[in-house]
Amino acid sequence: MILTLLRHGEAGWAASDRQRELTARGSDDLGFACTRFHAACGARELAMPDLILHSPWLRTTQTAGIVASAFSHARVRAEQALQPGGRELAVDALVNAVLQAGSDCPGHLLLVSHQPLVSRLVDRYLGQAGNQGL
Repeated sequence: MILTLLRHGEAGWAASDRQRELTARGSDDLGFACTRFHAACGARELAMPDLILHSPWLRTTQTAGIVASAFSHARVRAEQALQPGGRELAVDALVNAVLQAGSDCPGHLLLVSHQPLVSRLVDRYLGQAGNQGL
């Protein structure tokens, strides 16, 4: 399985952090990034994302929707483990549950979340020292 980590697109302001929407620029940037990402997967003969898990917050939900539109066969699902304040071990458990799904296991899993969790996951999955067991 291929695992891709993505931070949500640029978001504006709102009365509640949970309700911050993507800006027009954020949506445009994601559209451009999806085009490039789709081409890169094709050029490298990598599986296209077929499962997109995202934080239930508005900006990550919108980001997942834009990505899903670029990869039309992708399933999309909100997951609490990916919201702000999420822990690496909770995401590990989520990824392991997806792996255990057997024949329903995706060839390419894409996670959409927030900073600093995205950076901590990148460090963890690339084996950076000092980030074990968080």
